[in-house]
Amino acid sequence: MAHVHKKGIDVSNGSSFLQQLEGLKALKHENILRLLEESDAKENKISIVTPLCEINLREFINFKILCLQDIWRIGKNMLDGLNYLHTEANIPHGSLKPRNILRIDGVWKLAHFGLVVDRHQREM
Repeated sequence: MAHVHKKGIDVSNGSSFLQQLEGLKALKHENILRLLEESDAKENKISIVTPLCEINLREFINFKILCLQDIWRIGKNMLDGLNYLHTEANIPHGSLKPRNILRIDGVWKLAHFGLVVDRHQREM
């Protein structure tokens, strides 16, 4: 059984957030946090369901001295995820920091992209 995290978010400030959610649902990569489900906006709230994270990178660094193997694995996972976001999805991360790098089922994933903007839209 998969563990999930569900969070209610206020969406009363317009539909741009809902449009971003649609874009995030389309992202499919091993090193990107997967949006499993979102419910319809009711009373200006929306529920988002994602896999449950074991630990974020900030907590992991504070908890454990990293060995060379950890550094290589985390670095490769992050570079693979960033490469996918930048080259295939045309999305800059916008908020890359240790708290936004999550370990789920032993795999490091990028999460919390801040404001997601398609690079092609920005150039217009």
